[in-house]
Amino acid sequence: MKVILILLAFMSVAFASGTAEVAHNQLHLTTTWVGILAFIVFIVGYYFIATEDKYHINKAKPALLTGTGIFMLIGLYIAISGDKALGEHLHNEINHLIVEIAGIFFFLFVAMTYIEAMIDRGVFSALRYRLVSKGYNYKKAFLGHRNLGILYLSSSR
Repeated sequence: MKVILILLAFMSVAFASGTAEVAHNQLHLTTTWVGILAFIVFIVGYYFIATEDKYHINKAKPALLTGTGIFMLIGLYIAISGDKALGEHLHNEINHLIVEIAGIFFFLFVAMTYIEAMIDRGVFSALRYRLVSKGYNYKKAFLGHRNLGILYLSSSR
């Protein structure tokens, strides 16, 4: 652990003097103090996500806190620098990210509603009964579903 901390300290000294730049629609902050601090926040957040059982917390809490913290660090960096181009670029990236997250949320919301409706109507119980009555165990059912998935993916291309 001490070796990792020493390496991170040397990296921060070597790269912390860099400046941010916008090139090819990407914000390059990896060589700035905010990039290194965001990396450290990410590592700490990843640690808490990986050890959720030890601390009895849900994975979503450290993930949301980590992501929000990193965005706040980037926003603070851009506010301190006062660069309008960086601010506009960050604004566009946040808008794009919010649209992507909303799309994933609504897809999962509809999919889970559909699954709950199927559970309520006993579709999975009937399917399980039919598979068990035909002599399928869990391994055979899993392999059958895997093969159907492979056939579906290969035919959709």
